[in-house]
This record gives sequence, structure tokens and C-alpha cells, in this order.
Amino acid sequence: MGDILPNLIDLTTLDAVKTWANVVDPLADDTIQALITAFSQYVINYTGVQSLGASSSYTDTLDGNGSFRIFTRNRPIVSVQQVLVNGVAMPQSMGFNSAGWFVEQSGNSIAVRAGGSGSGFITNSYPSGSALPFLFVKGIGNVQITYNAGYDAVPFDLEFMARRCVGTQYKRSNWIDLQTKEQAVSSGRQTTMHFRDWALAPEDQLILKQYRRLAVV
Repeated sequence: MGDILPNLIDLTTLDAVKTWANVVDPLADDTIQALITAFSQYVINYTGVQSLGASSSYTDTLDGNGSFRIFTRNRPIVSVQQVLVNGVAMPQSMGFNSAGWFVEQSGNSIAVRAGGSGSGFITNSYPSGSALPFLFVKGIGNVQITYNAGYDAVPFDLEFMARRCVGTQYKRSNWIDLQTKEQAVSSGRQTTMHFRDWALAPEDQLILKQYRRLAVV
């Protein structure tokens, strides 16, 4: 008991899961803690985000998509230090009429303005007379972005989803591989219990989709 320790990637805590699942047995602690870390790793793999509980510095090497928008691997974006396209540093846009990159309001992606009047976007990769790329030119690994991203703490909806999913998985350990179970009730009668067999409840699938990394291709 107590051999399995919390991990930095954990989306919830042992105490939170035990409270939600109404578990008081201390002998369950190692099993539940292992489930917490395993489920947290599943969420990280599914969303494509390296951390959902702390902000950190990252350098992404991405494939240029020929678009004015590119999604980083981690989010929300807190700050950006550098954007390179084909080895050329793109300047930061300071406003609608200022050419360069900017972080979109969602914090999930970086977009490009061309500057000047009009829509703020242009239809080719290089403004007339300029050597600077003003879109994410198509290529393999030709976009490099250095930035800070992440949450100060695990978002409330993700934490409660993890608490619920881990608690459910622990309770399921009492009927592994069972779909139905007959048991006696009063007056000599029997009743049949049916168990749900989905990996994730529909409401939890909806929460996860909100955090999944997107891409413009």
C-alpha cells in the first residue's frame, strides 16, 4: 500500500476519486492511483497536448499547411517568442494594419495578418517586394514556433471527468468482462443486472473533444 505515487500528469487526485466513488478501503489506494495516471496518459495521447495541468515552454516543428492559421501542439498559448517559416523569422503583428503573426483569441492557434488595408490577409506567400513569408508555406517541418502554453491548473471540467471515469473504472473491477449478472431477490425471485460497456460515457467524450488538438490541412 502506498507504493504507487501521484504523477505530474495526473488530472485528478486519489482523495477526489475515493470521495466520488464512495471508497473507504485504504487497500484500494494503489489501484486507484495507477488508474488515475493511466487515464491521464490516455487523455494526453487523445488530445495531443503534452500537459493539461501546468504551463511550460515548447518548441514545435510543424508542417506548413499553406494556410494563414496553424495550431500548436499545446494550448492555450500564453506567449510566443519566435515564429520561423522556411528559416525566416516572421514579425509579430501589433494590430490589424500591422503585418505578422498573432495569437488568436481562443489561444489555440497562431494566425497571420498581411497588414495594410482590406481584409488583413493576402492570397500568396510573399508580399510584393518582401522576402518575409506571410502565411505558413507548405512544407515538411518548415515551421518552427517557440512559445509558452498551458493551464495554471487542470480545468474543472477535465478534473471532474477524470474523477468520474477513474471511479467508474475502479467500480467495474468487480465485474470485469461481465455484461449481465443474475442475483436472487426476496420471495425466491431472481433479477438480472445489465452493465454498461462503453469505454467513455457520452458526456465525457464531448468534454474530451473540446481539448483535442486541431489542424488546418
